[in-house]
Amino acid sequence: MRNRLTFLFVSLLFAPLGVSAQNFAVAAQAGSMGLGGSVIYGVNSNVNVRGTVGIMPAQPDFTVDEVDFSSDLPAFMRATVDFYPTGFFYLSGGGLFVTSGGDIAVDGQFSGTQDFDGTTYTAAEVGTLLGVFSLSSAMPYLGIGFGNPIGRSVGFALDLGVGFGSVPTVELGATGPIANDPTFINDLNAREQEFQADIPDVLKYYPVIAISLSFGLGG
Repeated sequence: MRNRLTFLFVSLLFAPLGVSAQNFAVAAQAGSMGLGGSVIYGVNSNVNVRGTVGIMPAQPDFTVDEVDFSSDLPAFMRATVDFYPTGFFYLSGGGLFVTSGGDIAVDGQFSGTQDFDGTTYTAAEVGTLLGVFSLSSAMPYLGIGFGNPIGRSVGFALDLGVGFGSVPTVELGATGPIANDPTFINDLNAREQEFQADIPDVLKYYPVIAISLSFGLGG
């Protein structure tokens, strides 16, 4: 599915531009968007347009209050116009997009007991804790960078930017036999509100730091 999204995204972005070898490049990239690649088209000597796709190479595990969580991270896409006031330094503007509607799914397991809003529940009662950490699925993006792949056989570039979203939201659920119990749901909602209140406002900004190796055609 991600491969299909990548192909569609790049095709829609660059199909109308009449790409030629002299103003076309591809790049491999690593950074805060994960591992991925870019397609770059040089409109003129001062402007490039670029589409980038990144996939996280690993799904991190973490522990909160003795609950072991596993996560399923989405893929990221970025579409930008890069303006070069000089030959090497550029300013970027465009959009940062997150697949799966911006949702990061997490599953939590614990042994023994857990306290939810003053009530103690066993692992057998709760089953698997289900969580959804929702980012903005589409964010305006601004950044700066160094390096121009157009007209070069091989090049390097550095991207520094920010996606401007909203404060992430949290939703919790469970799979155990008490998942639909009204008292448990109220207790779980109280825990959900605690998590939401602890999310700092700074997380509405998604930082983009990336290093890329580019390969130009006709350079």
